[in-house]
Amino acid sequence: MKNNNNKAVRTARMTLSALAIATAVAISLPGLSHASIDDPALSAPAVDLIEIDAQDGSKAAFVDHTQLISGGQRLWHDLSMGHLVFEAQLRNDLDLISNLEALSAQPDQGVIDTTLTALVEAFLGRHGHQSDSPQASAESLVAAIQAETLDQFLAASLAPLGPEAGLKRALARYNRVAANGGWSPINLKLAKDETVTAVDATYNQSLYNALQNRLMASGDWRGSTIASARVASSNLEFALKRFQTRHQLPVTGELDGKTISAMNVSVYRRIATLEVNLQRMRDNPMLANRDGVTVNIPAFKAEYVRNGETVWASDVIVGRDGRKTPLVESAINTVVMNPSWWVPRRIARDYILPKVKNKPNYIRSRGFQVLDGKGRPVNMSANNWKNVVATAQQNLRFRQLPGPNNALGEVKFLFPNRHSVYLHDTNSRHLFERVQRAFSSGCVRLAKPLELARVILEQEGYSADSVDAIDAHNKTQRINLENKVPVRTVYLTADVASDGSVHFYNDVYGRDGKLIAQLERKQG
Repeated sequence: MKNNNNKAVRTARMTLSALAIATAVAISLPGLSHASIDDPALSAPAVDLIEIDAQDGSKAAFVDHTQLISGGQRLWHDLSMGHLVFEAQLRNDLDLISNLEALSAQPDQGVIDTTLTALVEAFLGRHGHQSDSPQASAESLVAAIQAETLDQFLAASLAPLGPEAGLKRALARYNRVAANGGWSPINLKLAKDETVTAVDATYNQSLYNALQNRLMASGDWRGSTIASARVASSNLEFALKRFQTRHQLPVTGELDGKTISAMNVSVYRRIATLEVNLQRMRDNPMLANRDGVTVNIPAFKAEYVRNGETVWASDVIVGRDGRKTPLVESAINTVVMNPSWWVPRRIARDYILPKVKNKPNYIRSRGFQVLDGKGRPVNMSANNWKNVVATAQQNLRFRQLPGPNNALGEVKFLFPNRHSVYLHDTNSRHLFERVQRAFSSGCVRLAKPLELARVILEQEGYSADSVDAIDAHNKTQRINLENKVPVRTVYLTADVASDGSVHFYNDVYGRDGKLIAQLERKQG
């Protein structure tokens, strides 16, 4: 018994030693401080541990509930310690770091667990976490530790640090997975349209175990490992949906070929993707600025952040291959309600005129005007269309009037840029049902354009009702903004959500390949 106790004490001290803390931080990523806890630059006067003892009802409830849940078992392990130390480093919290060093001399594992939990509660409070229920907070913390997702819990609970810090946190997690050997591939071949439900997977023990291990490695498995069929299938379905959400897949909760392919991408490839996107942020600091409207091309997503709060978010459609959406940094200066569409000559030549040759009524049915070089309407009679088509390569212009067929929809948002691209509504709304949405000629189509118009124009003194009234008139109205809104299009194939989960996106324009190949060769 004496030997066992000594072993437990030695283990506790090793877990909390300066060496272990420095090691936990050192596996993070290049660019972060890998200094030891003894580095004078990181040292602060040790805080007397009595200060973090439970001295009020809130802390007492937090600590007592944690003791109850952990059931006397060791709660804090090396992995969770690594997450905690990494987060303290990210936030430069010297109080937590110095307290962890002081705690390394504590021989009682139970005291270590409860004191650590109280330290974390204080850490949460210092960095923006608010909760009406200490009991619920404690339960969520303990669940995250037990599920090995403390990093995601901390990211979701604390004040955001920006996208670069989120990617650093994600890279640290994936490096830890790699250090533990990565994950094994799912050896299952499915036909193109074949799927395996979560319930069916529970009847194949080897498949179920492989899926559970794979999803636990990437932090998608959040449920119990209880083996009853009902609980197992429910947990597996939830984990599959979470994985599919993070990897830009249809969220079905079922196993299909695309989901298996995404699962079988190695952890080293994911690390390379994270490193490439971190490098993008280092090379271009504007990528880390989310104030204003940001369109992430590979994600097919846009959001408007105002004063640190997301006030609008939308799915988008971006440029197809050959007409790629460019990277732009500008400011929205004009909102056009019920816009006309002046058709670019290339689109008129390659798309509209071939339709006119076969269906002369196409122009009229789609609400187009045809104008000559002096802006005069052209005779649109069927008998005259051969002459129109013959001279179309010269000075003819096509303008689509406001209405249900207008390609720009009900609103567009203009911002100065040399590519002549803008954000706009669309009449092809069925395309938003697709997961991969590269269909436009370079402009960005919005799934929720009127919502963005209301949010932007409220700063100009317009109510939501007044915006809707302008829209209902079906007449073009330009509104020049006094309060211009920053806008940017970015290219990030990995990003981190507000809950701390890392999302990977299809490299729609093939810009990652060479960089990732170089990184993979370096890693061997």
